[in-house]
Amino acid sequence: MRRSSYVKKGKSARSAGRTIRKNAAKGAAAEKRVARRYRKTGHKVVRTGIGHDFKVTKRGSSDGKFVEVKSGGAKLSKRQRAAKRKHGRRYVVERA
Repeated sequence: MRRSSYVKKGKSARSAGRTIRKNAAKGAAAEKRVARRYRKTGHKVVRTGIGHDFKVTKRGSSDGKFVEVKSGGAKLSKRQRAAKRKHGRRYVVERA
């Protein structure tokens, strides 16, 4: 049986699955906190989910920024790094 690349030596697949679910829950909670903070400061938050979590614009403005939320020591994926290059200074990584 082939081991998933995520499963470290000495860990079971079940343990790795729990870790992935736990990290996903932490990430979702961090996204909610960051979105709430932007809304409280008068921004419009629209979920995107492709290369970034959401687009944030100041109310009454057409320009915005693309926000990717990371929690803990999470790193940008290949797709997220490509989006960061594409959007330049309009791409923001929020650590929560």
